Amino acid sequence: MEFNVILTLRIIQALLAIIVLGISAYVIDVFSPFNTIDSANFLLFNSIWSFVALGYLVATPMFFPNFHNRWGVLGVEAITMVFWFAGFIALAADIPTFRCDPNFRCPIGASKAAATFGAFAWLAWLGTLGMTAMKQFEKYEEPQQQPSEAPHLPQLSELGTGDEGHENRIYGHPPIDGSGTLEMPDVGQYGGNGTHVEQER
Repeated sequence: MEFNVILTLRIIQALLAIIVLGISAYVIDVFSPFNTIDSANFLLFNSIWSFVALGYLVATPMFFPNFHNRWGVLGVEAITMVFWFAGFIALAADIPTFRCDPNFRCPIGASKAAATFGAFAWLAWLGTLGMTAMKQFEKYEEPQQQPSEAPHLPQLSELGTGDEGHENRIYGHPPIDGSGTLEMPDVGQYGGNGTHVEQER
């Protein structure tokens, strides 16, 4: 669901960039014979920059995954958001200084429209920046699952630990006493056929 929201905002960002591109180009064309409006030029630059940013954000994951970096994505989102914020604020501040000659075209209405659509573009980029940052940091903070350890199986040398005769008893050998000598059973306790014989008391 989050991917669909971001994709929708990407489309809105592209459409707003096209709209601002056309309106700001009109404002620049009206003032070009007499004066240069830096704020309108900056909005025009923002529109062109937005196409470059969208190309990086949308195309690199599909065609150039090696160039798609998490920090690069956040940097492009943040820079573009700041550009749009500075652009529409600057143009809105310049509009009261515009003067129209009745004999020529008046770009005040177009300038207001460019600033308004620039503000919407800023909100769109602010939204994608917030959602992208949350998504990236959630992946970064997600604990990695540790592989389960295999159960420890005692080695043959560990079976006699703490009990010197334990290993020998398991395999049917006579136990070894503390001095390290092998304890042999009394032969008199067994008959010739290997059966146990009770000694007379």
